[in-house]
Amino acid sequence: MKTERYIAELTSLPAFEPEREGWSALAREAIEPNPFYEPGFLMASARNLERPDAIILLVVRDSARNNRPVGLFPLCWPRLRDGILFGAISLYRNPYTSLSTPLIHADCVPEVLDAAFGLLAAPGGQADVLHMPLISASRPFGAALAAYCAGRGLPQRIGSQFSRAAIETTLSLSEYQRALARNTRKSLTRKLRRLEERGPVAFTTIRKNSPEGQKALDEFLYLESLGWKGQRGTALASKPQTRAFALSAFGTGNDGPDLFFERLSVNGRTIAMNVNLIAQRVVYTIKTAYDEAYGDYSPGALLDWNTIRFGTAGAGIARLDSCADPGHRIETIWRERESIATLIVGVTAAVAPARLDRIETGMRWMSRAIGGAKALRDKLAGAA
Repeated sequence: MKTERYIAELTSLPAFEPEREGWSALAREAIEPNPFYEPGFLMASARNLERPDAIILLVVRDSARNNRPVGLFPLCWPRLRDGILFGAISLYRNPYTSLSTPLIHADCVPEVLDAAFGLLAAPGGQADVLHMPLISASRPFGAALAAYCAGRGLPQRIGSQFSRAAIETTLSLSEYQRALARNTRKSLTRKLRRLEERGPVAFTTIRKNSPEGQKALDEFLYLESLGWKGQRGTALASKPQTRAFALSAFGTGNDGPDLFFERLSVNGRTIAMNVNLIAQRVVYTIKTAYDEAYGDYSPGALLDWNTIRFGTAGAGIARLDSCADPGHRIETIWRERESIATLIVGVTAAVAPARLDRIETGMRWMSRAIGGAKALRDKLAGAA
């Protein structure tokens, strides 16, 4: 559908893949970063985690820029766990994505939304309600979307909202560490000293495309498989398809998101690792693993404590996002919070607000049902 100079179209990932250069440029110039929608990560997801054609791409092009993509919305049909049975389409996510913010060029957000929403709402379009999970509510896209919906008279609902640990500060490293709770500082310092009694302790940073990059990924996959995730079958290396996804998304020599590994070792033995994606000077800690044999030393917490240095003044990083669930122990170390919301948007003013209310009710019911099932599973596992 054409809106002045902006043209929206639906296509497939294989058809769009040859435009990786323009796609990557859009990711760099987007109003908000999202490494999970960059070419390498999204293609790795599609090839290894999804059935063919599960992901539909809504692409908006700018005819004044030689038809370069200025908007990218990876779409899929909602799944049962979303609590949306019909009448809506969703921005894509999988268990390894922590954001679903669409990639939209920073200087034409309203125009891109006009074209994209117009295509969805047109006769024969996909759906007139857009389900948007995992949106950073207080960031530029969230604010721009709220203003856009208000200006166009589009109904919008917040289906759910939570906060996760982050670092966004002007404090120096020493100032930030001093601002932590006294008991937290004392506990971490004591555990680090006890660990040093076992042998030399080293914190190491490894970039993806460094000579050690592939070895670091293999080491992470092995370490994760040794712990509870391996026992439950949810470690990346537990299944051929998730292992293939990890090698494609995080491995060396591809155009996936920039990333680095953090490693904590004692006596040359790795006891904790993090995988961190980087986009527009924002770091996303999306995977963590630690050696449970060293659990008394809290190696994961020590590694997160060491990571503070990347987010404090002078480090060159805008902020850190833990990508962690609410209530995670990292909240005692990373003091700021990132607000994450699930939004439900009617893409045309003709969508009745009551319809969004019904969708929201279904989502809340399903969320409670899933939460209850998980609690029962954990209780039964503890009793076994």
